[in-house]
Amino acid sequence: MSKSTTGSSTSWSRGIPTQTKVYVDGFRIDTIDTPKLGDNVEEVVMTAKVRALLEEEDRKVVKIQAVPTNVNPRFIIITTEM
Repeated sequence: MSKSTTGSSTSWSRGIPTQTKVYVDGFRIDTIDTPKLGDNVEEVVMTAKVRALLEEEDRKVVKIQAVPTNVNPRFIIITTEM
């Protein structure tokens, strides 16, 4: 029987969804389950909190960037303009 080098398993190996932080113009607005392969990041990131902020401040999305990539990102950065 083998053990991992750290002595514990990671969350992805146990099937627990990881979290991705959503930032709008540098401010953390929400946290979502990490998008998976095949998920449309632009749709997943538009949570109720994000939509409410955009509508409240009358902002338009210029760019949505997933970091490190569109598959299993840890951060999603939304850039807006008024």
